[in-house]
Amino acid sequence: MITSIIERYAEVKNHITKLVAEEAVLKAAILKDMEESGEKSVPTQFGKFTRSSRASWTYSAQVKKMAENLGIAQYQEQEKGTAKKKLTHYLTYTAPKND
Repeated sequence: MITSIIERYAEVKNHITKLVAEEAVLKAAILKDMEESGEKSVPTQFGKFTRSSRASWTYSAQVKKMAENLGIAQYQEQEKGTAKKKLTHYLTYTAPKND
């Protein structure tokens, strides 16, 4: 394995982590400003920012039980070999701990 590629990957991954954290702070500030001003959409020279909503649902005990039963049935099919497994290969990276 080429060490320089591994080193560069680690550097890029670290940079991305920092950028994602900064993005979260900026996104929260923009959203707060838009909510306070009542704006739903703000076009800028950098692109359009739009406040969006996403619904989430809380289900009844009956439906939760059905979901639990589905999970059990899926596990049973996996164990019996009825369900078909598909493997996907990917790379994981763990940064060294800074003590």
